[in-house]
Amino acid sequence: MSDKISIEKLIGQSNYEVWSLRVQSLLVKGSLSDAIEEGVTPKGEIDQKALANIRLTIEDGPLLQIQYSKTALEAWKLLKNLYSPKGFSSEFLICKELFKTTLSKYSSIEEYLNKVKQLTD
Repeated sequence: MSDKISIEKLIGQSNYEVWSLRVQSLLVKGSLSDAIEEGVTPKGEIDQKALANIRLTIEDGPLLQIQYSKTALEAWKLLKNLYSPKGFSSEFLICKELFKTTLSKYSSIEEYLNKVKQLTD
């Protein structure tokens, strides 16, 4: 069995949700998930390995946003705040996008349903 894992790099808000799920799983697999948990102080080596994994799975734009982060948790929170905003404006834009989402914009019912699920989550 191969240990090779392929994770699409974080581009921005468009793939943040899927990226974050995959990177969380990658960190769990490598026993590094403590580094992104609030209230937990991981060993320095674990934190640096987790931070390296995060940095290696993002594109240049997001990488520049976290370039001065010293810990994995700090980088994780910065990316979450940047690409998964909460608040009235964000919810309004999501609702607007949901109402404009039609089956004719997608090549399959599966793509359409995935988009609706993503927006409603």
